[in-house]
Amino acid sequence: LEVAASAETKRLSEQLVDLIDAIPGIVFQMQVRPDGWRDFLFISNQISDQYQPAPAALEKLNSLTRHGFLSARTPDEARVHEAIRRSVPTLAPLDIDALVSAEGSPPCWVKTLATARRAPDGSALFTGVWLDVTVQKQQAQALALAQKAAEHSADENAGILATMSHEIRTPLNAIVGMKQLALRNTLSDSMRDRIETSLSA
Repeated sequence: LEVAASAETKRLSEQLVDLIDAIPGIVFQMQVRPDGWRDFLFISNQISDQYQPAPAALEKLNSLTRHGFLSARTPDEARVHEAIRRSVPTLAPLDIDALVSAEGSPPCWVKTLATARRAPDGSALFTGVWLDVTVQKQQAQALALAQKAAEHSADENAGILATMSHEIRTPLNAIVGMKQLALRNTLSDSMRDRIETSLSA
């Protein structure tokens, strides 16, 4: 019976690992004690796809707080820390984007999504996922730049048209005025017809 239970436990564990590895992101569980101390209880294998060198054992995972994207070396990383700190007493879920830079890896945008629950010892357990949203951020920034360029171009075109309109209107007004004055004079029928046709045009 014990052998069967052990085999079932092993099967379920392997199944859980397979499910976690299939998630498009880095699954993590972090414990935050009331005094602010943080421990990573679990980080999925996808960490090695995004950050090098990857920690090889659980005891090394917490080094991420010193050299990884939770090191708070940038304002964005500090915002993640602050969001976690605010969430501890309320257990509010986390949903925050941050531009982060881990040692040995280029800067990237990471979205943190996590739920929190209270542990028996009073600490907060955050279970969630880190998603690389660099491509989406770059696309959004490119779209914003393109929109800004289009608006600038539209403003320039409007200015050019306004200038052209003014430059054309001034001589046209003079021409129209001169034709109207000419019609007050005695003219041949053919000359009057030509001026009136030109004026109406």
